[in-house]
Amino acid sequence: PASAAAAEIKSISAGEAHSAAVSGTVTLIDVRTPSEWAMTGLPEGAIGADMHEPDFVDRVIGAVAGDFDAPVALICRTGRRSHQAAQDLAESGFTNLLNVSEGMAGRAGAGQGWIAHGLPTARYEAD
Repeated sequence: PASAAAAEIKSISAGEAHSAAVSGTVTLIDVRTPSEWAMTGLPEGAIGADMHEPDFVDRVIGAVAGDFDAPVALICRTGRRSHQAAQDLAESGFTNLLNVSEGMAGRAGAGQGWIAHGLPTARYEAD
């Protein structure tokens, strides 16, 4: 049931997500759009996969080499789209999902965001 799976999505701070992505203990997926990546860069260690593209779930499956139990952290601008993306992945069978609830730009009550924390980003270049 999707509602039970959605309850298993844990929140993670931008700093925790950065440390885990750089150490390789989590796969960090930026679910924003390419135009957003171009504006801010991708979070260091993240893979860009636009959640609105039809191949989104397949791209995440590829990023974790088909391991539905691998830890996956999702980030967007403010933590709302990434939470929805985590719910979508839970419905597709992923079991270890984390949401960077403060996102890139921050959100009241969640944190000031990846950028305000001064965490590193990688420049995005369209293919």
